[in-house]
Amino acid sequence: MAWTRIVTLSLAIGLAATASASARDLGNFGEVFPIAEPDLLALIKGKISAMFADGGMKRLTTEMQGKARGYANRPKGLDLPRATEDRSFTLDLSIRVDHDLADQNGVVFAAAGTVVNPLAWSGFDKAILFIDGDDPDQVAWAVKQGDELGSLIVLTQGAPLDLSKALGRRFWFDQSGILANRFQIAHLPSRVTRADPVMRIDEVALPQQVSPSEAPAP
Repeated sequence: MAWTRIVTLSLAIGLAATASASARDLGNFGEVFPIAEPDLLALIKGKISAMFADGGMKRLTTEMQGKARGYANRPKGLDLPRATEDRSFTLDLSIRVDHDLADQNGVVFAAAGTVVNPLAWSGFDKAILFIDGDDPDQVAWAVKQGDELGSLIVLTQGAPLDLSKALGRRFWFDQSGILANRFQIAHLPSRVTRADPVMRIDEVALPQQVSPSEAPAP
């Protein structure tokens, strides 16, 4: 084994010597040109300074603020049809956990495979009223169902801030229809209430308003 180490050491020394010899300065060949690309950071600073100078930054800020306000007042919602008949059904919110659930002390309170019903752990008992905020009939129906102590009005479409200012109560918004999909709501308006151990969903068919031009002749 000793001769192996000697050969390896000799090879390493030889390679080091070769690398050292090959690192000598060979001079310049051909014409050398300076780097022509502008400094990226300086370019960005220049563009920002120009935007401040000509008012572009102020216009951009105003435009972004307008878009933010517009989205806050009319978020992306879910387009659902108006109910044409009354319909009621129940929904079981129970889930089966696929792994042990433990508290901060490591104590398991729900083993894998356990069926958990969130209603058993929640004291929430308000009615949830899903409506299209752009439909005045649905808005009027929801407001008549009771005050904020007994109900929450959730818009699937519409302008919650405008309605809150006009009617003096809070309107919630179901962004992207997450809650409506969870409660399997297909028509509006709908009322969601507790009916332990399940939830009850009532789709309500409101009377169709007849315009003066459509009214029958006397």
